[in-house]
Amino acid sequence: MAVGTQMKQRRATAAVWTTSNVVLGDGELGVTTDTGIIKIGNGTSHWVDLPVAFASDYLPVLGTAANSALLGGVSISSIVKYTDGDTAATADKWVKRLSDGRAKAAAGTATDDLIQKSQLDAAQAALVLTTISQTVTAAVTLALTDQSKIVAVNNSSLTTNVVVTIPTNTSVAFPVGSVVEVLSIGVGGAKIVGASGVTLSGSYIAYPNYGAVRLVKTATNTWMGLGRNAHKRLPKCRVYKNNGTTYTSGAETPIPWTTEDTSGSDVWNPDHEWFSMPGTGLATARRVTINKDGEYIVQANIPTTGSVTAALYIVKMVSDGTATGATKYCNSPAIAAGAAVVQRRFSAGDTVGAVYQPLAANSTDEADGTFGNRCDFIITRLSD
Repeated sequence: MAVGTQMKQRRATAAVWTTSNVVLGDGELGVTTDTGIIKIGNGTSHWVDLPVAFASDYLPVLGTAANSALLGGVSISSIVKYTDGDTAATADKWVKRLSDGRAKAAAGTATDDLIQKSQLDAAQAALVLTTISQTVTAAVTLALTDQSKIVAVNNSSLTTNVVVTIPTNTSVAFPVGSVVEVLSIGVGGAKIVGASGVTLSGSYIAYPNYGAVRLVKTATNTWMGLGRNAHKRLPKCRVYKNNGTTYTSGAETPIPWTTEDTSGSDVWNPDHEWFSMPGTGLATARRVTINKDGEYIVQANIPTTGSVTAALYIVKMVSDGTATGATKYCNSPAIAAGAAVVQRRFSAGDTVGAVYQPLAANSTDEADGTFGNRCDFIITRLSD
């Protein structure tokens, strides 16, 4: 029985070939016995510099690519075109392209995984907050179901904010990068606070009439508030007098306001968030505290019972009930009535009031609303 002529080629394991790094003669074959890789010499290049023979046409996988009984000489172009919609993970599978050119992938879970189109679409949709997760009228704590959604606050009060609390990570484990938007849809506002241990920086007030704050979780217990307050109602405080006061000629006397207006349609100072009254009371302190840095307009109006030449000042006061050490910002002449207005930047903790000084004789003011006249002091916040 004829068996043909036996041919033997130079052969060695991959490790031996790499270590010896020989130069194969021109056309000489070198076989790697443990991987099945074949290289063809050119007479000048060392083993490690030679390309694998047939590498562009056939796919070596764990040394079986040279075994025609297993692969039948199937080219790599045929393998990647094989139609297979199965994405189940097994050790001996590779990504295959479908007949229409698409490739299937399992749902990605690790940070370095490829992900499915549906996952990418969901991630993109999460950046566009169009769904209201809940609408509340009272205090609420954010829940995981609020992630990537809008919490609408319908507050009907001008004097009290609805409080929205951000929970600790231990209580509700929002992933870092989570976004929640708080939207104020009523005539009152919403105030966002962090639970004990939670740090919130940036904006935290959603103004009335569709002002909003977008909350972004930046670390385990750290959030940032991005204000989008195209608000129609500016924070405003008004105090007024409900009695008459006599002022001594030549004396600079802070006007003793008696009452805070909490029901006026144009005032908005919920929970004394922006302005507060001294603990000693308006009539004693004669000043109002500004609670936040910002740009403000301050206005004082005073009517009197007679035509007395006088001066009216807007001042930043340092002590209750006295103009001593006060900083004057405006000197408006007054006779039977006076008005003074100033716009400037104040810092948190500054206290402001108005000083009246009759120049020729004693003078007496009138209570707010007497003969339709205003005797009041108004502070309006313009911006941060």
